[in-house]
This record gives sequence, structure tokens and C-alpha cells, in this order.
Amino acid sequence: MENKTGKYFKYAIGEIILVVIGILLALQVNNWNEARKIKAIEQTLLGDLKTEINSNLIALTNVINEHYKSLKAAQELMVYSRKPREFENIADSTANRLVSTMNQNWTYNPQTGIVNSIISSGQLNYIQNKELKYLIASIEDVTEDAMESSAEIERDKAALFNPSFVNGFNFENGRMTGYNIMGVFQVPQFWIATKGLFVDNRINGIEEETNLKNMLIKMIELIDSELK
Repeated sequence: MENKTGKYFKYAIGEIILVVIGILLALQVNNWNEARKIKAIEQTLLGDLKTEINSNLIALTNVINEHYKSLKAAQELMVYSRKPREFENIADSTANRLVSTMNQNWTYNPQTGIVNSIISSGQLNYIQNKELKYLIASIEDVTEDAMESSAEIERDKAALFNPSFVNGFNFENGRMTGYNIMGVFQVPQFWIATKGLFVDNRINGIEEETNLKNMLIKMIELIDSELK
């Protein structure tokens, strides 16, 4: 009787062990399948995100390049302003070109559909790379900072420049007879706008835009490291 009881006990223990092993294997397979599904979702998200960021990087690079041209034109005008004799002899075509180039103010309009979808839907949790996850969550604030200077220039330049441009019109007997760009330079507001908006503000803006550009480049690098 004792021998039979011992055998039955050993048999029961063995059955329990087999059941436990079966359960553990099933859980392992289920976890593996779930991890594979999550990885597949992540890969899709990363691919879509890379496409969006690449497009924004191209657009932002163009904006920065144009703003550099604007800055250089403003700086050149400021140099002329400190050399009265040279300024008096500046060609109208050169003056018009510098003013027109300086006055260009490009707007960066990024695509945000993928980033917004990832954040609003909670899919950010599928992104495993912690640094990339942080950058995705932060990109909206960094983008707003990068766009502030351009928005300020667009908002303020008309009020400062309009009196200057009006002063360039030539009138005779109440009729406009022509336009002289040199008349624009006689108005103090023109130089206030040139120095304040298109030199100082533009420098700060380009710095913020460059920070955003570096952020986008870093995000692409991190995405590439995760894509298979």
C-alpha cells in the first residue's frame, strides 16, 4: 500500500510539473507573439514618422537658407549706413535688391499628422527608444520656439516699414511722378526695423530654427537605428 501511494504521489508530482511547464511555454509563446506584433506596429510607425520628418527637414532647410539671405542683406545695409559717402553713391538696383531680399520672411509649415496621431492615440508607448520618445513628445514646443521670430517679424515689419516706403514716393502737383528708394533710408523707422527685426531678431530666429533642424536630424538617426 505504501509503495502504491509513493508511486501515485510521484506520478501526481510529475503531472503537476508537466502542466506547469505547459502553461509556462504557452505564456512564453504568447509573450513572443505579442512582442512581435508590437515590434511590427513600431516599425510601421517609425517608417511613417521618418517620411514626415524628412519632408519637414527639407522644408525647414529651405526656410533657414532664405532667412540667411535676409540677414546678410540687412547686415550689408547696416554697413552702408555707417559709410555715408558710399551710401550716397549706391546704385538704385543694389538698394532695391538689398531691401527686397531683407524683407523676405519665410514661414515654416511642418507636416504634423503622424506625430500628432502617435501622441494623441497613445501609440507613443510602442516606441521603445526612450530618447526618440522624448524628442517626439517635445517637438511641438521646439517647433513653436523656432517659429516665434518669423511671426514677430511678420507682425511688426509693416508698422515700421510702411512710413519708410511711403517716403520713397515722389509727388509733383499732387501727382506721383516716381519712386526713389533713397527716400526710404531717410526715415528712422526703417533702420529700427532693419537692426531690430532683420538683424537681431533674425539671428535669434535662425539659431532656434537651426536647433529644430538638428533635432529633426537626430530623430532620423534614432529612427534609422531602430528600423530593420
